[in-house]
Formats: sequence, C-alpha cells, structure tokens
Amino acid sequence: MPWARVARARRLKRWAWAAGLLVAAALVAAGVLIGLQLGPRAQGPQRRPLPVAVATFRQLLSTSNRAGRLAQAAVAGACRTRPSASAGRQAMVTLMAQAVRLDRSLLQEEVSAAAVLGRPPLGPSFGAQLATAVRSALVAEQAYAAWLVDLQGTGCYSAPTNDLHYEQAKAASAASRRAWQRLSSSWAPVARTYGLARWQPIQI
Repeated sequence: MPWARVARARRLKRWAWAAGLLVAAALVAAGVLIGLQLGPRAQGPQRRPLPVAVATFRQLLSTSNRAGRLAQAAVAGACRTRPSASAGRQAMVTLMAQAVRLDRSLLQEEVSAAAVLGRPPLGPSFGAQLATAVRSALVAEQAYAAWLVDLQGTGCYSAPTNDLHYEQAKAASAASRRAWQRLSSSWAPVARTYGLARWQPIQI
C-alpha cells in the first residue's frame, strides 16, 4: 500500500539522519583527540638566560669541585696502599698535589674575573667569598699533602692519624667547610632564580 511505503521512507530518513549525527559526533571527538595529541605540549618554566657573572661563577665552582674530588681521592686512598714509599702511596701524593695546583690556579682566575663577578646579579662579595673559601681549602690540602709525605716513611702500620700534619689538616678542613657552606648559602637564591640545581661544595 502507498501509505506503508511512505512510512518506511520516513523511518529510513530518520535512521539516516541519526546515523549522520553519530558520524559527525565521532569525527568531532576524533578531531579533539588528534588536537590534544598533536598540539603543543605543556612545558615547564623556561630557564632564564644566564648573565655573564653567573656563568663565570659556575665555571669557577666547577674547577673547585674538580680540586675537591682529587683531594678526597687522595685522603681516601691514603691507607689503602699500605707499604711505605710505594708507587701506590706516591700516587696519592700526586693527586693531592694536583688539587693544590688547581686551587692555586682558581685563585688566579678569581682575581682575573673579579670585575665580571662584581656585575649583577652577583656582586663583589661573591668573588671575596670564593677567594676566602679557596684559600681555606688550600690550607687543608697542603696540610694533608704533608701528612701523605709523612706516610711515605711510616706507612699505615701504626696510627696513621697520630700525626701533627694530620691534626692540622683536620682543623683546616673544618674551617674550609664552613667557608664553602657560607658561599653555598649565598649562591642558593641566585641558582633558584635561574633554574639551576643547588650546588654543594666538594670538600675533604
């Protein structure tokens, strides 16, 4: 009958319309998803460009850390090479001598860079604090170097720390650590400002 065909045509039209809506919704959802996947990713705060004073100071701190690692290795290995006047013990003396040379060089670099370090956001106090800390490290390193030479003759068979130079080195190390911690505290807010990792001095 004609009315049946008309009704069937209307139902087909409604189904086609509904299917179209579903397809459109799916396409919109897919587009949103693709946009989320391909769009710009959320990024953390961008690191600010480092001023020349900050970059220079970081280089000097890096040199200090190298000297500190050498000095630590020398002291830690002092009694691992037990025989006196051995090649292994002489290697520890050499390591400490390298630390001393690095810190002496660092003092000269600090003097040369004083004008740069004095610029914002640092200032003259940073160069002065660095020089004080390096000098204190040198005192400790030189006392430890004298102790290591003593061990060349005595070895570590008795009480290796029962030595005048060792006692002087321990006292100098304590003073050096205090000087470096003061410098580290002064540096911390600058490091935060420029998104730098907190610096911890490497000392004996």
